[in-house]
Amino acid sequence: MDAQNTPALGDCVFYHSMDLPGLGSVEGQWDLRGRFDDYVGGVEVKGKTFLDVGAASGFLSFEAERRGASVISFDALDHTQYQLVPPAQSDAHFFRALCAGYELAHRSFNSNARCIRGSVYSLSKMRCRPGGPDSRASARSVRGARTSGTMQFGLPCCRGRRLPF
Repeated sequence: MDAQNTPALGDCVFYHSMDLPGLGSVEGQWDLRGRFDDYVGGVEVKGKTFLDVGAASGFLSFEAERRGASVISFDALDHTQYQLVPPAQSDAHFFRALCAGYELAHRSFNSNARCIRGSVYSLSKMRCRPGGPDSRASARSVRGARTSGTMQFGLPCCRGRRLPF
């Protein structure tokens, strides 16, 4: 994403509160700052692949990356697939603003996290790009990932790229 395509802060919604480099603190419904270790059960993520299922605005993705993980962020493809905790109405405008928040954070952190969008119910069918690095291991790790919240992996808001299934 180049600078001219970076979303404006006013066009963004943040699910997670976080401190964005160069922009300051943004408020969201959930503030996990300083509690990442508790959230992931004290698991060391350095050198591991971290799959953030339901990445929303990406706090867990970007924190895992900061701690040395290779991150894949996974989230819904559109607002019809989106489920919020706590429950709330999700419309197309809100969903676009949430994606914009992820993209702005991704840009602010200069993140290398990969973003994939699709249905969480189809994760078991996910396939990595042929010839990609560790494509078999990556596909296995995504299919075998636990989505209970004890371990996640993250990506940037991928502008509509669909999973290849």
